[in-house]
Amino acid sequence: MEKHIFRIVFTALAALIYAQSVQAQTTDPSWLKELTWQLTVEKKCEPEFYMNVEEGVVGGRIYYEARVMCTDGRSFDANRINPDLHFTIEPCEIDVC
Repeated sequence: MEKHIFRIVFTALAALIYAQSVQAQTTDPSWLKELTWQLTVEKKCEPEFYMNVEEGVVGGRIYYEARVMCTDGRSFDANRINPDLHFTIEPCEIDVC
């Protein structure tokens, strides 16, 4: 009986954690529009989708980061730490990412 209750609690907890991570990845933060514009202008990249979208606070400064997959097959890692206005965009290569 104890094992059954443990399994139910563990499954519920795992489902809650998964639901929160899916929600975080599917939200559309406004800064992604800025990143999309910068990718289009600087890298001639039409974003197909974003992965590992994250924002947080480090040392009292807000940071944003994401990996973008372009429609032409290229991929880039992008990040920005406020108060910077532009993202740092680096090609994502096999030996780097």
